Amino acid sequence: QRGSQRGLCFQLPTLRSLAETRPPSPSRLPCEGAMEVSSQNVALPALGAAGVCLLFTRQLWRGLLKHPTGKRVANTQLDVLAGQIKSGAMAFLREEYGQMGRMVLMVAGVLFVLFARYPVTSQAGGGAGDGPRVAAAFIAGAALSALAGWVGMLVATDANVRTTVACALGTLNSGLQVAFTAGSVMGFVVVSLGLGGLTAAFLALRETAANDAEALQLLSGFSFGASMAALFARVAGGIYTKAADVAADLVGKVEAGIDEDDPH
Repeated sequence: QRGSQRGLCFQLPTLRSLAETRPPSPSRLPCEGAMEVSSQNVALPALGAAGVCLLFTRQLWRGLLKHPTGKRVANTQLDVLAGQIKSGAMAFLREEYGQMGRMVLMVAGVLFVLFARYPVTSQAGGGAGDGPRVAAAFIAGAALSALAGWVGMLVATDANVRTTVACALGTLNSGLQVAFTAGSVMGFVVVSLGLGGLTAAFLALRETAANDAEALQLLSGFSFGASMAALFARVAGGIYTKAADVAADLVGKVEAGIDEDDPH
């Protein structure tokens, strides 16, 4: 820019000139004794952490089952009702997973055909092996996500009566501790299965992929399958809950004759 009065003249540096004068990045500087980090060196600690997480979850679950049930407070009706709730919940999951399994197999077949015809890797034979690898990762992700949901339902139904008895024998804080333990089991199961499954799938895909980038492209099938199973669980679970709510409302009003605002 030029100053009209003083006649000063200067030029702002351009991006190209700054790039040419910029010192080399520290990550690109040569380093003596540098060691290349392989995929196995990164993945194996993750597998170990997933295993430790599963062991910790097992201990939490065993501790949860040690809490007293309705028999402890001389009210076996609590155990009967808890057993009926658990039976109905597991029957729902069996039906849901049966329907979901058919959908998972259908989508896996579509992914098999698409990735076999339009590969994303540079393997020999035009990448024709992408189809089965993506389909297998998809099924594995859906299976582990469904397993996490199954464990969560088991823990939730086991914790219901134990939370009630803990509040009856102790305080609200006692019940909160039991409920929080049950929630912790579910949370750690999701983390351990997700971390362990994702790491194992990556290692399996890395054995047949040319590099880490291609393995990560194929690994998208795993996350797709896990997300699909989670979507089924969320939507179907909401429908099941609303159906149970409406059914209980109808039974209470029609069969038992209980009013809408009855305190019972």
